[in-house]
Amino acid sequence: MVGREALPLIFAIMIPVVLVSLILLYIYGYDVTLVLRRIPPIYYVIMTPIVLGFIAAVMHLRKKD
Repeated sequence: MVGREALPLIFAIMIPVVLVSLILLYIYGYDVTLVLRRIPPIYYVIMTPIVLGFIAAVMHLRKKD
């Protein structure tokens, strides 16, 4: 099991890395928002409950510790 300090550390490291990667992709001509805008809205409707359920399951597992 991952320690309690590891998860916030992973998020703290990954968020700036993702943001800088998106900025660099945009500077070099790859617009990520175009890819996201091409996805049909039905996929967002389908994926939202799945992602929320996954987050709820992870939060529920963390409370048991």
